[in-house]
Amino acid sequence: MGASTVAKIVSETVIVLWDELQPPHMPTPTREIFQSASDDFYNLWSFPNCVGALDGKHIRIRCPSKSGSMFDNYKKYFSTVLQAVADANYRFLTINVGGHGKQSDGGTFQASGLYRALVEGKLQLPEPTTLPDTNVVAPFVFVADEAYPLMTHLLKPYSGTNLPLDEDCFNKRPSRSRKTVECAFGIMVAKWRVLTKEIETNIELVDHMCVCMLHNTVIDKEAVAAVVVVVVVVVVVVVVVVVVIVVVVVVVVVVVVVVVVEVVVVATAVVVVVVVVVVVVVVVVVVVVAAAAVVVCTKHIYINYAANVYEKINDYFVSSCVDF
Repeated sequence: MGASTVAKIVSETVIVLWDELQPPHMPTPTREIFQSASDDFYNLWSFPNCVGALDGKHIRIRCPSKSGSMFDNYKKYFSTVLQAVADANYRFLTINVGGHGKQSDGGTFQASGLYRALVEGKLQLPEPTTLPDTNVVAPFVFVADEAYPLMTHLLKPYSGTNLPLDEDCFNKRPSRSRKTVECAFGIMVAKWRVLTKEIETNIELVDHMCVCMLHNTVIDKEAVAAVVVVVVVVVVVVVVVVVVIVVVVVVVVVVVVVVVVEVVVVATAVVVVVVVVVVVVVVVVVVVVAAAAVVVCTKHIYINYAANVYEKINDYFVSSCVDF
């Protein structure tokens, strides 16, 4: 199998991954998605009416042919810019890939579809609402750093140093919220180490950037696994509580029998010891079974999902008559 065949397979695989996983894990943002993101930002980061944190990241690439200095960035390497909006849980809501490395974050933003949607009013943001505990009506906004322009739905911190106390205090809140997108970039790069090196492929393939979608997929599946763990823990706690109640009842009955019937003390002690041993064994067995169930369920979730994705990719190649 030649290099061109491998390149074609990789290219088509990336496209299939995006087509299959993007709808469930990075759908086009709707009013409900933005409202949910705003609730999370307020609950987790104490910043109301925030629907996402916006920032850009330079992705190192091999310099495309005949591109001159278009992809040469201020860090002295060639890159394309990944602009992303992240929610309060480090998931990407929307991304834009393909900005030239020499552009600033503000320039990349003004050339993006997100900027056009904001300017033309096509983004499905919730209607302006009052800030908590006030009568002030404010629009829903994205938070960004000083490199971005100030807009009705784009909030940036006050610029400069030696700011007045009220402006300095204000800057701390959007800065906390804005860290979510920086953390999302960090988590993504830590998981997908290919991003720490120069991507040696054509710029069109880099533009698909399915890594962001895979990042969301992993977070979503980890959330499902976490729910399974919580359910199992709750079941274990309930079983342990029931066992403890049974033990208490048995002990009370034994004490009553001792007092009323005057059973021999040795016999009573034997009964109590047997009950305690049985309870300990039951608790240990329940904990071990619960731990095994958590591991099996978590692996089952990931394996099934990977199998489904592989099946879809395989079906695509078969239907496209790609010769492996």
